[in-house]
Amino acid sequence: MKQKGLSEEKVQKMIDFENSDLTEREKAVLRLTEIIAREPHTLDDEFFAKLKKHFSDEQLLDLGFAVGLLNGLHGFMETFGVLPDSLQEGNACEIFRKDNAC
Repeated sequence: MKQKGLSEEKVQKMIDFENSDLTEREKAVLRLTEIIAREPHTLDDEFFAKLKKHFSDEQLLDLGFAVGLLNGLHGFMETFGVLPDSLQEGNACEIFRKDNAC
């Protein structure tokens, strides 16, 4: 993830993002991600209005599409036990490994 500008420190903050010092914009993305992944029917007008403070309609569609696509891909991979080659070869980052060893 560091190659894409995401530090280990930021990844750790994302685990308990509500209690972190991430920006409100970053927290809004993570809240949207949780809603799409876990309870899509709970996205209400109040939350949508909060999102609109940080993102345009086009950005929200892009975010929603990306989260939905990745969530679906994750479901497929879990269902069929499919792992990317890098995970099968033991090159998983610690956020994917239960023993936190890399």
